[in-house]
Amino acid sequence: FISGSKVTKQSLKEGDKILLGQDTLIKYQKQDSIDKSYYDELYYSSTRDGLTGIYNRRYCIEKINTDLSYARRHAIPVSLMIFDIDHFKQINDTYGHPTGDAVLVALSQVTAETIRTEDILGRYGGEEFAVILPQTGLSQGQLLADRVRKDLGSRKLKNLKTGERYGAANVAFGVVARTEGEPAAQLVQRANKALYEAKFDRYQKVLEALRPAWKQFG
Repeated sequence: FISGSKVTKQSLKEGDKILLGQDTLIKYQKQDSIDKSYYDELYYSSTRDGLTGIYNRRYCIEKINTDLSYARRHAIPVSLMIFDIDHFKQINDTYGHPTGDAVLVALSQVTAETIRTEDILGRYGGEEFAVILPQTGLSQGQLLADRVRKDLGSRKLKNLKTGERYGAANVAFGVVARTEGEPAAQLVQRANKALYEAKFDRYQKVLEALRPAWKQFG
């Protein structure tokens, strides 16, 4: 249908509205360079995080849904990695929010340089990040998470504007792979659960390491 009339063949003119199926409507409109620049900027601002420049939470959720649907149709794996910075509030409280923002930007930059081209990196929450790993099983996802962890642990984060360097980030990861018929919300929930379990396990190891000292001092 074009502008409400059913057609089999027709030349398009400016402003024609094309109906495909029952619920897909496309408007045919010519754009000059100014229009294109405006719409490109509009799309960028709607999908990107304003601070770090990586994808925002809304885009990540949409991408998880579409990637899961694609993976189900083609019977291929897809994994999700979620990680965050430990004690990030202390960074803000000690050094101020501008420094906290700079740390988030630096962390996203290092992560973007470490992951693969096809992976999708987004800021999922305040100091929480997500990486969508297409055509990736659990073991591959865990290897990639470990690579990101090592990079973040071995490189001092750098403020891209001032050149100031900070200490390495202390980061915990949760990685899960899709299961058959699993909705996106459940996949995210499992990834968050794995993240919290990783944090708990690390704190337990710290406590175990400190236990001999506690016994020594009674």
